[in-house]
Order: sequence, then structure tokens, then C-alpha cells
Amino acid sequence: MQLEDKIIEYLSKEIETQTNNLMTFRTRVSFAALIGPFFLLGSLIVAARRLPKANNLWLIAGGLLLMILSYLTLGWAASEIERHTWHQCNVWRGFIAEIFGGNSKNITAEKLEFRENFRRAYLVSYGAMAIAFASALLIIRYLTLVE
Repeated sequence: MQLEDKIIEYLSKEIETQTNNLMTFRTRVSFAALIGPFFLLGSLIVAARRLPKANNLWLIAGGLLLMILSYLTLGWAASEIERHTWHQCNVWRGFIAEIFGGNSKNITAEKLEFRENFRRAYLVSYGAMAIAFASALLIIRYLTLVE
């Protein structure tokens, strides 16, 4: 039973680690994507001490549309990362339940392996953040300061 206890402890630690990784990812995305572009725009207003005027409405509207699409893409990529992680954690929870039930014979090293496919989702999410940032710069570029 000591081996089963160690497996349960290990799987519990893996679930905790994956949860912490998701929270760290959420924090990075929240700050960079949701606050970053608006921080740029706010700093322009504060530095100029006046409200900007739209110089080219079509380019600004295009930048806003691109930013919205970036945020939606970012949400999709983040949900894919979370869905995969929670699925794997549920598999590990199932193994813990099997061990508690006294059925630890079916658990093999291959079944415990964490099969990740995060690379594409992370590339999409950070690419979407970069596009959102570029869209904010585009919007700022075509704002003029009213005298």
C-alpha cells in the first residue's frame, strides 16, 4: 500500500502543478492582453493632458475590429489549453479513485504519461496578444491631439 500512497501523492502534486500553471498563464494573458493596449491609450491621454480626436475613422475601426478578433482568438486558445489540462487532471483523478478502490493493477506508466499538445495553442495565444498590441498601436497612431 505504500507504493499506492506515493502514486496518489505524486498525482495530487501533478494536478496542483497543472492548476498553478493555468493560473500563471491566466495572469500573464490578463495583464498583457487585457490591460496592455488600454494602458498605452491611457498613457497617451495622460501625457497629452487632453482627449485625442480620430484622424482616420476607417483605420481606427479596423484596428478595433482586429483587436476584438484577437481577444476572441486568445479566448479560444486559452480555452483549448485549459480543456486539455483539465481533461488530463480528470484522468489522474480517475487513477486516484481506482487506487482508493483497490484496483491499482490497471495503472501503468504509459497511462500516467501527460500527453501535451500546447505548442500550437500557446503560439496562437501569444500571437493574438501581439496582434492586439499592434492594433492598439495602430489606433494610437491615427489619433490626433486636439488643441
